[in-house]
Amino acid sequence: MKAGRGAGGAPPARVAFAPPEAWAGQVVTLSGAEHVHLARALRARCGDRIDSVDGAGGRALLEVVEVGRSATRCAVVSRGPAEPAARLALRVAPCLTHGPRIDWLVEKATELGVAEFAPVVSARSVVRRDARADAAHRARWERLAVAAMKQSRRAWLPRIALPLPLGAFLAARDPIERLIVPWEGASSGTSLGAHLRARPIGSEGRVALLVGPEGGLTEEEAREITAAGGELVALGGAILRSETAALAAVAIIRSAGGEI
Repeated sequence: MKAGRGAGGAPPARVAFAPPEAWAGQVVTLSGAEHVHLARALRARCGDRIDSVDGAGGRALLEVVEVGRSATRCAVVSRGPAEPAARLALRVAPCLTHGPRIDWLVEKATELGVAEFAPVVSARSVVRRDARADAAHRARWERLAVAAMKQSRRAWLPRIALPLPLGAFLAARDPIERLIVPWEGASSGTSLGAHLRARPIGSEGRVALLVGPEGGLTEEEAREITAAGGELVALGGAILRSETAALAAVAIIRSAGGEI
């Protein structure tokens, strides 16, 4: 969809997240963080036009009709064609590490169009966990994913799962989903790119990418992953930080799937 025009004929510079529940016919009501951002940070006024995405492929051009105390109401000016879902559904499963690094990975993986972010707790994960902390982490990652989706002008919002122990993650995985795991101890030494050329991504287009934490996966975990059908691959000779390895692998897999 071509951007509409705001004041002075310029295209709207603002993008709002308008989830499906915000829609009521031709009226969109933005509340919570989106309202606060528009009303206070961007100082939206009646008549302003805003591009919007709904996180499920939908796009629309909105016009602000009311900025209230707790919500911003907009009228739908036009709807753009739906953005098709990626042919390759890529689920990124990083083993938990220090918060800022995971936060950065959520942002960048969202920009690259991953379908899901599914954190894993492994033997060398260095985080303290409980139900309240897990919920707080997920809420923060959801906010970061929304911001990254808007910044990159994508219309699909990745799902954010609660962290699972490695064993539970492997047990819950659908067997039709390929599991690819970069690991410095991969016996074949085959690079991820070469591995995908030899074994192309099938028509089902479902891949889970599991990346170890700082310190890497243990040999016992690598055996557990292999027993569950995981494919251990290399990412070159350098030892990469976990978030760097994850992002490099995302780009390689998305490229092999014809998505970038």
